[in-house]
Amino acid sequence: MTRKIFPVKCSYVFTDSNGKMVSDCVYEDAKGNDYFNAYKVGGKWGFIDNDGNNITDAIYDTVSLIDNVAIVKNKDRYYMLNNKLETIIPDVFYTFQHIKCNEFNYFIIEDAFAHKAVYGTNKRSNAFVFVSSLSG
Repeated sequence: MTRKIFPVKCSYVFTDSNGKMVSDCVYEDAKGNDYFNAYKVGGKWGFIDNDGNNITDAIYDTVSLIDNVAIVKNKDRYYMLNNKLETIIPDVFYTFQHIKCNEFNYFIIEDAFAHKAVYGTNKRSNAFVFVSSLSG
């Protein structure tokens, strides 16, 4: 089902593919794609489902939605989440770079020890795989 997000006079609301509002008019900002619905309240980001029900509290400083991956920042650490909002990479990381190439998305991440790794995802298959380690 295609979801739409509309700015309205009071803030942002989520609607379903028929234009029916599925969220209250309480969000400062909102973004979504085929996999995620993110909202911003009180300067923090959280997630709702397609029916407008809260999945997570608004606890993230930033949210980036890249196909079937959400990259969230909480304090000084980033986390990469799948479309079930489960952590994909077991460790937190401190920097990331996103590179898009055709249907593929690559993420170069760096942990607290300056170790770098490349992960990739293909929108068509929803696969998320480790690609390579990089030397510093």
